[in-house]
Amino acid sequence: MYFKKSAIVASSLVFVLSTHLFAQEVYTIQNKTLKEALEIISKKSNLSYLASDKLLEVKKTNNIKNVEGLENALEELFKGTRIKAVIKKDAIVIIEETSENNNNIDNSLGEVDIVESAINTTEGTDSYIFNSMKTATKLDLSIKDTPQSITVVTKQNMLDNDINSFDDIAKSVVGLNVETEDSERVWITSRGFKVDYYQTDGVATNHEGEMQQDMIIYDRVEVVKGANGLMSGSGSPAASINLVRKRANSEEFKGNLNLKYGSWDLKRTALDLSFPLVDDGSIRGRFIAAKEDKESFRDNYEKEREVLYTVVNADITDNTTFSVGASYQKDKATAATYGGIVAFYKDSYKKTNFDRSTSFAPKWASMPTTTKTYFADINHIFDNDIELNLSYSHSESYTDAMMALLGYYYTLLPDSNTGIAPYYGWIGEIKNKSSNIDLNTSIPFELFNKEHEIITGISQNKRGYYNSNRSKANNLSANVHNFNPNIPKYIATGEPYVMYHTNSKEEALYLAGKFSLSNDIKLITGVRLTNGEYSKGERKYNAAISYKHNNILTPYLGLVYDFDNNHSLYISYTDIFKPQDEMDQSGNQLDPIEGKNFEIGLKGEYLDKRLISSLTFFRIEQDNLAQVDGNKVRGTTIDSYTAAEGVVSKGIEFELLGKATDNIDINFAFSHFNAVDANGRDVNTIAPRTEAKIATKYKIDDITIAGTVKWKSDIYAQTATLPKLEEGNVVTVDAMLKYDFSKDLSAQLNVKNLFDKKYYINFPYGTQYVYGEPRKITASLNYKF
Repeated sequence: MYFKKSAIVASSLVFVLSTHLFAQEVYTIQNKTLKEALEIISKKSNLSYLASDKLLEVKKTNNIKNVEGLENALEELFKGTRIKAVIKKDAIVIIEETSENNNNIDNSLGEVDIVESAINTTEGTDSYIFNSMKTATKLDLSIKDTPQSITVVTKQNMLDNDINSFDDIAKSVVGLNVETEDSERVWITSRGFKVDYYQTDGVATNHEGEMQQDMIIYDRVEVVKGANGLMSGSGSPAASINLVRKRANSEEFKGNLNLKYGSWDLKRTALDLSFPLVDDGSIRGRFIAAKEDKESFRDNYEKEREVLYTVVNADITDNTTFSVGASYQKDKATAATYGGIVAFYKDSYKKTNFDRSTSFAPKWASMPTTTKTYFADINHIFDNDIELNLSYSHSESYTDAMMALLGYYYTLLPDSNTGIAPYYGWIGEIKNKSSNIDLNTSIPFELFNKEHEIITGISQNKRGYYNSNRSKANNLSANVHNFNPNIPKYIATGEPYVMYHTNSKEEALYLAGKFSLSNDIKLITGVRLTNGEYSKGERKYNAAISYKHNNILTPYLGLVYDFDNNHSLYISYTDIFKPQDEMDQSGNQLDPIEGKNFEIGLKGEYLDKRLISSLTFFRIEQDNLAQVDGNKVRGTTIDSYTAAEGVVSKGIEFELLGKATDNIDINFAFSHFNAVDANGRDVNTIAPRTEAKIATKYKIDDITIAGTVKWKSDIYAQTATLPKLEEGNVVTVDAMLKYDFSKDLSAQLNVKNLFDKKYYINFPYGTQYVYGEPRKITASLNYKF
């Protein structure tokens, strides 16, 4: 590694010395609600806890200080109250003492599964809220104490809204924009910039394959909007997205079977099994499988998907846990589209008006992709609450493509009389590999009668990418007036005529801290030291790029002020640094993107933290942002770019989310941004500047109904040669109806785009358009056992 030896030795010394500071298990709880106290004790003792919602509404517990032993701490915490703590099956069970349950404590447990920890998963919580996360800083912070804009999509949210893939996740989050390129590819943007930093279980991952990930293997998705430099080193100011896998938490055998049928002959079957691997449940397993077949509103399109996932969780000791697992996903589509529908005729530049079902993809067009991931992590909590985490993941994806692109450049548009246009062909393969490792230590401590936490860590991310093309451009054509999807296949011979590969490695040392400056003010700060290297080779044009960046320092600073019991005010700042491989017309590599990210906001928690709010104002300043200039790198067909100076994005985001009552969930969200360069020209005009969502769910007895209204402002695309493509304001409505036949069996009906709104969602290359999905109806049957 590139770091100076002294930095590594110092970091290691801090950890080694800290592990020997205290020998006894000591508990201190001051001015906490019952829920807050249980979360502290649960983390310290490494035990789950179980308590009814009614008991968790208790506003205050006894204060305890330096009490040794778990049993003693629980006894002192509830002394003089009618609350009692019982340790049962490696869980802390909280009950209200009555004469009846004093005689028979077992009966007080009812049918609740006590082996799953409510603070580690969103499954089974019936909640749209998850209050604890580490995505922004790796510090264990509540959303209210994190000085950035955050949205968590829980498992209940996914189930209610029929969310099966990652692009569905992004569509559900106001402030994230999904740029659908074609049937197989999407890009995510936020605040005007591309999202390029993704994590799985808090470890950086290769984002190229994440867009089509099936969501059945994930418990939740955490979205932190704004710059992510503290965790990513080099990255954009858009957002960081963390996908959190399901774990094997159950000490008893249980399962879930879901059957689904929907529009365009959608058929999906999913099975989720959890089980103990040893009698005492200290080693547990989980197995998930899903099979999906579907067609599309696009002509001739069909797709098959297979998903497998397995994970083993083991309690090695009372304080040490280990997890290992793997996932597999295979997608195969026929008549897969490459780009959108051609938007203009070449001779007149007259706009076309094809229907939503139109597709100019031959039936043989396909882009089958197989993704395999392997992961392992180990966690140990020392007696003095110091926590050590080691995580590793490796992923590989392979795509064998045969695709046909029509009308991606203004000279390749169809003739208005004959309807003939040439294809740009692609027969090739894409290979992605990513290996990531992260080691960090969390050190809580008390100073001046205040609780603080420091986390220090080291990480390494390696990525490799290979792309080849063995077809010749424009050797096939199509008639857009009378399209024949059964045209002959491409014939590819010899070596790839276009081939490029990239390799990157990034290594970092990071330090972050949460410091209680007073009872009401917390300082969240950190710094990351990053070294990296990148290389890219291109065979056809004999082009090569390579660079290194050493000792890049990325600071992070946030301040949180709790000015009353329900609200906090925050401000945060971080630097932006991101190398880029785009070139100008002369073939020179553009300089790295540099900039700053500022945020100020107000957060709230209401109704015993069952309802949360967030109001954020942000400003992003960037230089050297790559923008397509409409030309080509000299002697090539590679798009050339200019470096936009003085790019500024500023805006506002608001969200109110959670339970308004025991039976009503709400989600009100709004976002607005404006991104321009130094000359006042709009940046990323495909992203709607303003979005809003109003969603509510109402449950009465065995019936649940829900509805969502989304509004997005206009978008457009403009090239130097062709007329403007644009779409105005768009309003869509989704609805859900669910009926519980019993606690184990339920049926659900989802309707998306209820009023069948016809609209554009993207304009690829400025020469094509992509329609939004028409009305979609899905019926599902779910059985728990």
